[in-house]
Amino acid sequence: MAKLSELEEILNSRIIDAYLAGLSVLEITFVINRNSADYVHNLLRTRGYIDPFPSNTRRLYEADPVLISALKGKGYSFAKWSTGWGLVASDAELELTEKKDGKVKSAIKRDFPKIFEKLYAEKMQPTLLGQGKYKIEKHSVQTIWVAEQKEYVCSLFDDPNVSATGCDIVEAAIHFEDVYRATNRIKWLDTAIELFKSGSH
Repeated sequence: MAKLSELEEILNSRIIDAYLAGLSVLEITFVINRNSADYVHNLLRTRGYIDPFPSNTRRLYEADPVLISALKGKGYSFAKWSTGWGLVASDAELELTEKKDGKVKSAIKRDFPKIFEKLYAEKMQPTLLGQGKYKIEKHSVQTIWVAEQKEYVCSLFDDPNVSATGCDIVEAAIHFEDVYRATNRIKWLDTAIELFKSGSH
């Protein structure tokens, strides 16, 4: 039985692996089914994989308002998004404004396919990276009282190794959901990394 803290560290390691394999911050955020990009970005920044942007770059960028709005919806600024891609925000802003071919165009194509189609008037091929692979599936659990441990154990019916404990049934169930979510996120990242490496994204 893996502890949640152990699973979270494995998940953090997989996030780093995914980024080093070439997935973007937003792609990773999508794969692990989080609403905000902050967790992934901050993890990669604190571990030294993304450079912090200088404080004097904290300004409003005149990039496409639809893109800015989409980034805001992910809890992400244009400056952070740029640094996540290894770009200087001011250079990215200029490239976007001039609709040049380059890293910004490729980044938008990957992170925001629908916005890419509108901005560059190019049709996108369906992406395999996001075709229903990253959703929590319905699951059956069993909860039993373990006298030796003096606690309840809630486990996945088909895989008792995916389990968590609690002082009562409710606490065990809550802890189980956290463990199950972390376990799935690790699996999803493994799938995404393999798809990316195979060129099937």
